[in-house]
Amino acid sequence: MILTGKVQINEEDIPKKAAYYVQQNDIIDIWKQPVEGNTKFAEVHRIEIINYILTDQGYDINLKSWKDFYVQNWRDKN
Repeated sequence: MILTGKVQINEEDIPKKAAYYVQQNDIIDIWKQPVEGNTKFAEVHRIEIINYILTDQGYDINLKSWKDFYVQNWRDKN
């Protein structure tokens, strides 16, 4: 469940309070802040889902994660 408007999945905005089932090869960007000095870009936490499987204990997820990644600022209203 996504509870904030600060998430993009595969470069598409996800509305608040939306449910989304993550798929293999999804790229999830969590907006952190605009880049200082250039608000056309944003700093995000990026997660790329490589693969996942359902086990007896739950999901086993293989992913890549970048804590500080720069993308076009989709929240910039200018």
